[in-house]
Amino acid sequence: MRCSILSLLFGGLLLTLPACNSRPDAGATETIVEDPAAPPATSARDLAKLRLHFSYPAFIDSSRYVLYPLVINEEETEGRYSSSSSSRGEEFWNIAFYSPRTGAAHLLADDRKMVIYRYGPMAQQAAADDDGLTPAGSPADIYQHVRHLLIYSVITDDVNHDGLLDGRDPTYYFVSDRDGRGFRQVSPPGCDGAGWRLVPGTSRVLLNVVQDSNNDKHFNPAEDTVVPLVVDLATGQPAAPVFSPGFTTKMKTQLAKHWAKRK
Repeated sequence: MRCSILSLLFGGLLLTLPACNSRPDAGATETIVEDPAAPPATSARDLAKLRLHFSYPAFIDSSRYVLYPLVINEEETEGRYSSSSSSRGEEFWNIAFYSPRTGAAHLLADDRKMVIYRYGPMAQQAAADDDGLTPAGSPADIYQHVRHLLIYSVITDDVNHDGLLDGRDPTYYFVSDRDGRGFRQVSPPGCDGAGWRLVPGTSRVLLNVVQDSNNDKHFNPAEDTVVPLVVDLATGQPAAPVFSPGFTTKMKTQLAKHWAKRK
């Protein structure tokens, strides 16, 4: 999948609309066709055989919830998972949030297949960058909320169609609140996340993403295009390029003039 500038600007605005079907004739019968690709129903006996693999519980700031990351066990996935990188350590297929005070529990997401290999509060990075000053006119209360969001590095798309979610597929940035609510993607689809920084005193996050510009189904910053983006987490709008097309052309012109090899 290739990420274009247009998709960065407008991809988040597309809505999926239900199809408008005419009312069926009276007496007509409806034929239900089973999807051959749909997984078979799991029996109670099959569920009893499965084991949940929990990582150590994690406490995030002043959250009311304790996080229990659910570890992917390669021996029990029947080849449907391949470890992205041995250096990443444990990787998770979801996270269970548990409240010790109420006993309530919920999953981070129960509507998608994914691999989570990194998560944590934005405040950790923000604390290192923040000089303690809030720029004039910035919404300090919004900033305090945003800096305590959780940010995740997640793989959700099998871009190379090899049947696996692994390091050969793009990594997306997701965020949620500290209670594991409002889980949503903030980096554009089809682009590999290559770093992020929260702008101190604001609700904006700077992202670097890698486009598969040579269409080889790999995401390599040395061979593909790195695009700087900015997203405002307070507005919910999709990420947009930091630099305008005109300024990008100016930078390329200077590169060609002073540094590009002559043919």
